[in-house]
Amino acid sequence: MQKLFFFLLFFSFYSLATHSQNSNEKQMQEMKEQYEADKLEFIENLVSSLSVDDFQKEIIKQKLNSYFDEKQKIHQSNFPSYIREEKLNELDRTHFTELKDICKDEVIGKIQEAVKNPLEHKKKNKRKKKNKN
Repeated sequence: MQKLFFFLLFFSFYSLATHSQNSNEKQMQEMKEQYEADKLEFIENLVSSLSVDDFQKEIIKQKLNSYFDEKQKIHQSNFPSYIREEKLNELDRTHFTELKDICKDEVIGKIQEAVKNPLEHKKKNKRKKKNKN
């Protein structure tokens, strides 16, 4: 009887642990999907607000996607905080330099400003949408 009790106790703890692990995995998956959706929406809004041709828009979209992927990798790395900040600053300085060949400096400046302050760019877009209505 005592063995049965311990077996049932162990089984209940095991099932609770697996349930919470599945719940955490599901939450993580939902957060990743939400991040991707927000990222794509941000990129789309930013690119549509720029006055460039379709070819340049496509190149900018690719660069922005790769920028956010690199930034996410840096944040997920096990670097100490001062090295992480240094790598993020270097990424900000160097990632969009290739765009200088195909875009004007003001366009690159707008991209860098929007990437540094994404919430401010979102607020500007909301104001523009309200003004249009």
